[in-house]
Amino acid sequence: MTTRFPPRLSRYSLVLALAGLQGIAGCGAEEGPEGPTGAQGPAGETGPTGPQGPQGIPGEATAQGATGPTGPEGPPGLQGPQGIPGPTGAQGLSGAPGAPGLPGATGAQGAAGPTGPTGAAGATGATGATGATGAAGAAGATGATGPAGVAGATGPAGPTGPAGSGAPGPQGPAGPPGSGAHSEDDWGFAGFTVATFAGNFGGRTAAHAACGAAFAGAHFCHASEYLLSNSATEPPAGGAWIDPSVAPDGSTVYSGGPQFGRDNNFSYACNGWMTTSTSYYGTMVGPGGNINALGTCSGTRSLACCNGAPGTTFAGLSSTTHTGNFGGRTAAHGVCAAQFPGSHFCHASEYIRAQSATTIPTEGAWIDVSVSVTGDSSYSGSPSAGRDGNYSYACNGWMTTSTSYYGTMIQPGGNINALGACGTQRRIACCQ
Repeated sequence: MTTRFPPRLSRYSLVLALAGLQGIAGCGAEEGPEGPTGAQGPAGETGPTGPQGPQGIPGEATAQGATGPTGPEGPPGLQGPQGIPGPTGAQGLSGAPGAPGLPGATGAQGAAGPTGPTGAAGATGATGATGATGAAGAAGATGATGPAGVAGATGPAGPTGPAGSGAPGPQGPAGPPGSGAHSEDDWGFAGFTVATFAGNFGGRTAAHAACGAAFAGAHFCHASEYLLSNSATEPPAGGAWIDPSVAPDGSTVYSGGPQFGRDNNFSYACNGWMTTSTSYYGTMVGPGGNINALGTCSGTRSLACCNGAPGTTFAGLSSTTHTGNFGGRTAAHGVCAAQFPGSHFCHASEYIRAQSATTIPTEGAWIDVSVSVTGDSSYSGSPSAGRDGNYSYACNGWMTTSTSYYGTMIQPGGNINALGACGTQRRIACCQ
């Protein structure tokens, strides 16, 4: 290996180098005292890089030294990746058969085979001699009577016996003579209340009560009965509230006819006499006894009261409550008859005609649907209306609590609708 040394400097080059470091003193002048060190001036700009000097003379090569001793062995290197497997060699020759193995252990016992057929019965042996009868023992004392056992379940009812065939009973006495009226037994006008009311006076029940308090036995008039009463009493100057009437076909009327009854009208009865809203109007009798349906519900007016006897009466509400699944109309009639002897489950028309002042609970009361002469379901008081066989608005014939059906009900105030939820507990309305 050749060792390189730095180039040698000439004496002249060395002198120049030293002179660069320290200036050469001037000749002939006496060196004065050293002045104070001045402030350091600003650094000058860096000068340009000088040209590269010539390459020095190569140094003399020295003899190569002896080889040093071998160093210790280094740690083994990392294992290289596994090589690709070589091809499979040819199959070797089969070896000679081995010696036979020792016998295996005895296997578990197999399942028992089926039982063989029963052998023939042997001959019957001879009967032995009968032994002598022993003496009878003494009778033991009677034990105490045990406790009574639990009563057994009642057995199923036996089949219904055949219907009796007794002789018909005697004919009952004749009823009282009728009045010949087609609806109410008669018509009569009692008068106008001194007290005045806005159109939200609490419904028809409240109106009947107010008339009954002002005139004993009276009720709130509807248009037809007022006109049929032939009243000569002049109405108040501001008019008086009166209920609209209904024709047999279910249409609202304001005329007098024996076939007309009280209408279950909302639009022209201040929403069933429950509001002062300008969205509704009220039926009223005005000067000269004329009737119209233009009364503003916020106005205060007297009530027109009539005292004709109705053709039906309201017995009351059952003390028990029921969902719409109370067992049908027969069960409802039974509930009413048990609480009010001689009564039955009301339908809408007869309840309205009964002029009831009985307060209806907040949840309402169940009542049956009526039917008009045209065969349509009715919720008004036409005297020609009867009981409807309706299912959809009678909780499927009063046999379900399903939300697929609704039940007819009396609302607070005596108004009737067919929106009662069949699952709600309500009392049953009973009429006579």
